[in-house]
Amino acid sequence: MVVPVDAPMITAQTIATLLSTFRAGRGLIVRARYQGRNGHPVVFAREVFDDLRHADPAMGAKAVLRARGGDIIDVDVDDAGVAGDIDTPEDYGKLVN
Repeated sequence: MVVPVDAPMITAQTIATLLSTFRAGRGLIVRARYQGRNGHPVVFAREVFDDLRHADPAMGAKAVLRARGGDIIDVDVDDAGVAGDIDTPEDYGKLVN
């Protein structure tokens, strides 16, 4: 499971939902989606690890997601945290205030 450090608002329920879907064997890649926006976390099966290791560092896992679009299961969740991130001090201030 990949969860960027700049996405701290993801709920435990979202993580549980993604893991449940992944464990059910429905896809090699399971990705959270909120109101049509793809987000994090993303769960990758072991079969995808070599693709991740050899991905262009400039693109990272995005290259694998694009190449393996047919292997992705998008899971709609009611969690705005999957589509948000904290990139600036202002973003952080909004989160804690």
